[in-house]
Amino acid sequence: MFKLIKNYKLYSRENTLYIDSCVSLSLWDALKKQEHFLTQEHIKDLKLKESGFKRLRFSSKLHDTAKARDFLESHYEELILRYIQEGNENFTSLFLDFTQEAKTRISFYADFLIKQSSGLKSSTKTSINNSVRLILEFFKNRSIKGIESEDVLEFYSFLEQRLQPSSIKICISVAKRIFDCAVKDKVIATNPIFNKKFSHQLKPQINPFTEEEIMRLLQAKEDIGLYLKIALLTGARKGEILALQFKDLDFIHKKIHIYKAVCSISGKLITPKTRSSTRSIDMLPFLEKELLKAKELKKDEDFIFTDEKGKRITHFYHSHLRTQYLALLEHLNISYRTIYSTRHSFASLMLSKNEPLLWVSAMLGHNNSQTTLQKYAQYIPSKEVKHAQFLDAITLEEE
Repeated sequence: MFKLIKNYKLYSRENTLYIDSCVSLSLWDALKKQEHFLTQEHIKDLKLKESGFKRLRFSSKLHDTAKARDFLESHYEELILRYIQEGNENFTSLFLDFTQEAKTRISFYADFLIKQSSGLKSSTKTSINNSVRLILEFFKNRSIKGIESEDVLEFYSFLEQRLQPSSIKICISVAKRIFDCAVKDKVIATNPIFNKKFSHQLKPQINPFTEEEIMRLLQAKEDIGLYLKIALLTGARKGEILALQFKDLDFIHKKIHIYKAVCSISGKLITPKTRSSTRSIDMLPFLEKELLKAKELKKDEDFIFTDEKGKRITHFYHSHLRTQYLALLEHLNISYRTIYSTRHSFASLMLSKNEPLLWVSAMLGHNNSQTTLQKYAQYIPSKEVKHAQFLDAITLEEE
């Protein structure tokens, strides 16, 4: 319905939802002339010419609820066509059909589960949200009635390609709860999710940028240039960097204060991953100069990274940062790594240059240096050292 219906919006008056839009005059005339109902597919075949627009406002006869809003938002074009041709007498029955149909969809129970978890601690909610994202990525929005054991086996294979056994177990637990809700509502008779043992897989090898690649990436301009300078010179996580505000930069003591992060699912500001993740880290001299430039350039902004409207970036992968990052790697002919690799790159580079393990661990926000050592021991250079030299001074008396 591109260009035939525009300026659509929904508003509430006395707890009733109303639709407000502008309808092409050519579409209006075509609908009024027809004796039978025209669907959106029929209208595509009419090849209507552009014309002026007529404003159309009418009541949906539905109470202002979240479900009613979902229904109107997802069906507004069809409803506008129906109103012009038939009036709004059938809207209530269409909404009831929509509600009943929605209750057979996986997304309906996934949303219900997420709402139930609202009172849980942040890390648990994130775990549930991540699991739901994978479940919906695989099953899409299929009817929950049609899921069989063969589908579940394919789902498990899908998870094995992406997760370690411990994470698979969590995801399956969430899926089981989703289907349990459908069983309770008598939408399905039994839960198709079953238990299965998963063999432990080797974790993928860390693949940091090389020193030469890091030096080239640090020359990057635009917002991604500043992002990479922070990431490669602090080892901070993606969510921690996106949550940074200029007030978190202490130029007097040369520190960056990290006490919040952007949730990768909701985009909301949350507390960092672990207690040790709340930290004050060193602002290295090279980075200090770049941050001072950014502060002067963005003096009217609160957050360091914002979109074109001046609002903070809530999702790296849906922002201009992601676009600039991919373009930069291609331009520099550097093989693709996820943006998280900047954290590995900081650790591997600093340790390879003999920076103290305790300092690197503190910069990363690890609970202890043992965690850092387990991940990055291979990057600590070995030295040919003669040990226990003090024993050379001992002389044994001959008998």
